[in-house]
Amino acid sequence: MRVPFVDLAVRDQTLHAELLSAIGAVLDRGDYILGAEVTAFEQEFAAYCGARFAVGVSSGTSALVLALRALGVGPGAEVITVANSFLSTVSSILLVGARPVLVDVADDENIDVDAVRQAISPRTKAIFPVHLRGRPARMAELIDLAREHDLHVVADCSQAQGARIDAERATILGDLGCFSLHPLKNLPAPGDAGVIVTNHADLAERLRTLRNHGLADRGFAVALGDNARLDTVHAATLRVRLRRLDRDNARRRSIADAYNEAFTELPVVLPARTDGVESVYHHYVMQVSDRTPFLESMSAAGVDVRIHYPVPAHQQPAFTGAVTLAGELRRTEEQAGRIVSLPCSPALSDEQVRIVIDAVREHYRAAAAAWSLAADGVSERT
Repeated sequence: MRVPFVDLAVRDQTLHAELLSAIGAVLDRGDYILGAEVTAFEQEFAAYCGARFAVGVSSGTSALVLALRALGVGPGAEVITVANSFLSTVSSILLVGARPVLVDVADDENIDVDAVRQAISPRTKAIFPVHLRGRPARMAELIDLAREHDLHVVADCSQAQGARIDAERATILGDLGCFSLHPLKNLPAPGDAGVIVTNHADLAERLRTLRNHGLADRGFAVALGDNARLDTVHAATLRVRLRRLDRDNARRRSIADAYNEAFTELPVVLPARTDGVESVYHHYVMQVSDRTPFLESMSAAGVDVRIHYPVPAHQQPAFTGAVTLAGELRRTEEQAGRIVSLPCSPALSDEQVRIVIDAVREHYRAAAAAWSLAADGVSERT
C-alpha cells in the first residue's frame, strides 16, 4: 500500500452528499457573487475564531495583500517577516510596494522575537509573523513589541485554521489574521479562497470595499480596489467543512502524537511542543541529517514525503535585490537543509500511519546497521 502525502478526492460519502447539496442550493438561488453563503460563512468563521469580523476573499495571497493595503502599508514602508514560509508571504509585501525585512527564526521554525526587536527601524510599519506548519508564533510577545513601537501585527494564518494559544483561537490573529482556504489547507475550499479576520470594524469595512473594486455601491468607487471576492459556491462548501474542522484537526494531532511517540529515540529533531500552544499540524515536519538517503528510503517504501520549503525566500531568484536581510538567517538556512514533511492528512488510515512509522524506523535501523558494519571494518584494519 502506498501512502500519499495528501488525497484531495472526497471519499467520505456523507461529506460528498453534504457538499453537493450545498453547491446545489447556490445553483438553485443563482447568487454566485457575494451571495448569502458568503455572509453566513463570514459570520460562522469569525465566531469560530473568537473574532468580531471576517471578510471572505479570493485567495490567501489576496488576504495578505488586502490586509496590508487596509492598514496603509505601501511604498517606503518596511514589513518584518521570515524567509522560510511559502513565497506568498514575501510577495504580498512586495505587491503593495513595501520592502520585506527578513529575520531569522527560532528553533521552533517560527519568527524569532529577539530578531524582530533588533530589525525595527523608523520605516517599519508592520510585523508579519507566520504560524508555520499550523504552530502559532509567540504572539503575546510580538503584540507587546508592536504596541511599544506603534506597529501593526498582520498574522499569516494560512496554515493555522483552528490553532490556539492558551485555548483561545483569537490570540493568533494580531490586528488582522489572514487565512488561505486553498484545497491543501486544513479548512479547504474546492479552489482558491481566503478570509481575513479582525476585531476592528473600520478595518473590516475597508476590506469589504477593497475586495470589491473599491465600490461603495454599484456605480461609485471610493477607493482603488481589486476583484478579490470570495465565490458563493466556495463559501457554501466551506460552511460544510468548517463543521468538521475540529474533528479533522484532532485526527492530525493524533497522527502527530503517534509519530512523536514512535520517533522519540531516533536521531531526528521532532516538531516543537510547548505548553499552551496547540498546533493543528498542517504539516508534520521533522529535521533529519541525512535527507537524500532518507527520501530515497521513503520512496522505496511507498511513502510520499515532501519538503516545505527547500529554498528560503532570500535565496529565490524572483526576490533578488528586493528584500533586506536583518542579519544572518543561520537557523533558517540550516533548517531548510534538514526539513522533511511526513504525510499527516486526516484522511490517512491507521494502517497508512503504521506504514509511515515502520518505514522511518526501518530507515534508521538499516542506517545504524550500516554504520556499525563500517565501524567494525575500521576496527579490524587497525
